[in-house]
Amino acid sequence: MLAAKATIAALPPRLWRRASEKRGRGDRHAGERSRNAYRPSGRASPVSEEEAFDKYDKMVIAGLHREYFGSLLFSRGGMSQYEFVARAVAELTGAQQGTREYEELVSKLAKSVKKLAEWGVLDVKEYEARLTAWGQSLANSISAEEFEKIRQELAKEAAGRRRR
Repeated sequence: MLAAKATIAALPPRLWRRASEKRGRGDRHAGERSRNAYRPSGRASPVSEEEAFDKYDKMVIAGLHREYFGSLLFSRGGMSQYEFVARAVAELTGAQQGTREYEELVSKLAKSVKKLAEWGVLDVKEYEARLTAWGQSLANSISAEEFEKIRQELAKEAAGRRRR
C-alpha cells in the first residue's frame, strides 16, 4: 500500500485520478480523495496558480531561472539552505545589504523558498537548490517585463523609507 501512495505522489496531478482507478478504486470520488491527500494543505485549492504565487514567490522562481539558470550550488556555512537561497535572490534586487529592510526582504524570500520547496516547485537539498519541471514551466510563464517590475518593486521595498 505504501508503494502505491508513493507512486501516485510522483505523478502529476492530472494523472492522480487515473492511477487510483487502475488500483481498483473506480468509484467516482476516488480521484478526489487521492488528489487532495497529497496537497500540502490536505484540501483542494480554490485559487489558480497565478493567485497562489505572490511577488516573492515569482521573484524566487524567475530569479533562479533567469540569473542562475535554474540551479544554485552553494556551501552555506552557518545559515539554512532556505536563507542562503533567499540571500542569493535578494542580491538580484541590487538593494543595499545590512539594512533592516533588506533583512526583512530576506526573511520574506526565505519563507517563500520554504513554501516553494514544500509545494514541489523547488528541490532544495543540502548544497543545491534547483527548479523542478513544474518550477521550470512556471518560470517560463513569467515574462521578462514582469520579472523586471517585481525586481524593481522589491528593490524599492528593500531601500526602505528614508527619514528626513
